[in-house]
Amino acid sequence: MTLAVAIAACSAEPPSSEPTETVHAAVDWAFQTSFEELVEASKAIVTGEVVSSEVRRIGNDGGSQWDVYTVHSVRVAQSIKGAAAPGDLVEVAEMGGAYDRVLYLANEGLLLENGNDYLLFTMDMQEGLSQLVSGPQGAYRILSDGTLEPLMTPTIIDIDELEALLHQ
Repeated sequence: MTLAVAIAACSAEPPSSEPTETVHAAVDWAFQTSFEELVEASKAIVTGEVVSSEVRRIGNDGGSQWDVYTVHSVRVAQSIKGAAAPGDLVEVAEMGGAYDRVLYLANEGLLLENGNDYLLFTMDMQEGLSQLVSGPQGAYRILSDGTLEPLMTPTIIDIDELEALLHQ
């Protein structure tokens, strides 16, 4: 993963709890070229609801501005691959978030939102913490009718293959 970072300051004076600066990163994700590659690259594949999120500094001993992540707690509904069981809480980290009055954003911003259901393809980041495989390619919102909405468009992964995975 390659990072290129540019800094832009906000012009309005927000309340003290609001970020006063925004830092953007252009991330060159290593995308998977097929459904099979996405499954193979994943340590775990789960469906579940994001029940909470918190911003943390992870790794790099505070030495990099890109150690800021939003960590989402996901209540597992279905485990397709990996050790998680229905009802388990798993933590999935996304690069970025608001920390110490600075908003850190990768290309697409934060993808996962509290209260939404997702199909997630994850890989280990560190003990007890996962991250999405290939960033935005590793997450699909599950709509109320059970269909999937890719969070990255255009998608090169066949949505019909993904939906078939849910109904195994």
